[in-house]
Amino acid sequence: MKFIQSLFFFLILSPFLFAQIKKLNFHEGNGPFEYINWPIKWQDTSIAVKNTYLEMRGIPANLKNIKRGIIWFDPQQYVYQNFIGGKISKEIFSQIKNDLRNNLNEKLLSKNAIKCFVNIISGTNEKNEIVCIVDANNNYDFSDDIPFIPLDDSLPDKELNKHLIKVKCQRVLNGKIINDEVPLLIVKRGHYVLYSVAQYATVSLNFEKRKYELAVCPLYFYSRTWRQTQIVLLTDSLKTKKASADLIVNNDGFIIIGNNIYKFDGVDIAKNTMALQKMSSNNQYSSQVGFHAPIFEGENLLTGKNISLISYKGKYILIDFWGTWCQPCRQQLPELITLNNSADSSSFVLISIASADSQDNLKKVIAEENMVWPQIFSDKITGQYHVSAFPTTLLINPNGIVIAKNLSIDELKERLSGLGLLK
Repeated sequence: MKFIQSLFFFLILSPFLFAQIKKLNFHEGNGPFEYINWPIKWQDTSIAVKNTYLEMRGIPANLKNIKRGIIWFDPQQYVYQNFIGGKISKEIFSQIKNDLRNNLNEKLLSKNAIKCFVNIISGTNEKNEIVCIVDANNNYDFSDDIPFIPLDDSLPDKELNKHLIKVKCQRVLNGKIINDEVPLLIVKRGHYVLYSVAQYATVSLNFEKRKYELAVCPLYFYSRTWRQTQIVLLTDSLKTKKASADLIVNNDGFIIIGNNIYKFDGVDIAKNTMALQKMSSNNQYSSQVGFHAPIFEGENLLTGKNISLISYKGKYILIDFWGTWCQPCRQQLPELITLNNSADSSSFVLISIASADSQDNLKKVIAEENMVWPQIFSDKITGQYHVSAFPTTLLINPNGIVIAKNLSIDELKERLSGLGLLK
């Protein structure tokens, strides 16, 4: 398990060639991508939510054990408008902005409260079955909405996508508030109720005398903001099955179209734009397998000296992105320690890069766990590599090329053993 931190189509084929503007077609469901279903936070009392609940009407009397939740379509807008409305203090708003690493851009948000969320309730019926109601028309009244028993999330996507709920909402587009509609997937896993914002988009491109089709979706299907996205080049086979992880490209990753390589610059939902840039052969740095790893440098917490990726050129490098707050990261530390101790240091180096942490916490855990390999604390490098899940590992060859990503410890041992790097 990993910890996850959290249209017009503008295609820049090359700064020296030409640009195309095309419309992105939205679709319900998940297309060639895999759903990531998120647990609903019932009776949320976090600092961003506890004072923001609105009065709701029409809760059925026959349901027992009623719990209330809010699904955000735009978390930043929700926080901002409640701050403007006085329901979130300035101190708490500043704290939230800091937690978001200043990714809350007030210039792109509306000071007027908009329906950037939807209310949902859960209860049990006379058979003790879980029943949910979504305020689909967003009128703060459940009496005109249909109660339903969530499907099990183990069912095939094709079956789940027949039961999407269309929710009326609003968002900001080109500085104006527009009415919108978002499909939601509500499922259950045991006693847990989960959701996904079930929407992706496609676009057809015509260049180099050929027609190509791309699919894009919000990363993890978490919200309607599309701030983090992923893209895949559709083939005939991907129109009927899911894309494998090695074909999917995240923001700032590279995608091959025809005979050229393009950098995916992501989606700007506030302008309904998505950008691709043609890359020259000397500017192809990415954390994707098969490309040169982005160059970085940082201070080694153990020595106080600067180290860089280039300084280890000629060696195999394993980069481990982690944090002291990340339970799966901490659980794999003993295995990493054993791996590092058994590796040939003349040909291999392990570098840990921590993020969203404090130096005091890091130094304490590093000392306790006896992590003797290079340690860097840098949100900048984590962002440079577009890491959004922890732990994330990359194996880099002596030429600086990423050759593997997110291998399990057993897979990593097998790979390093095959390369002759273990003693």
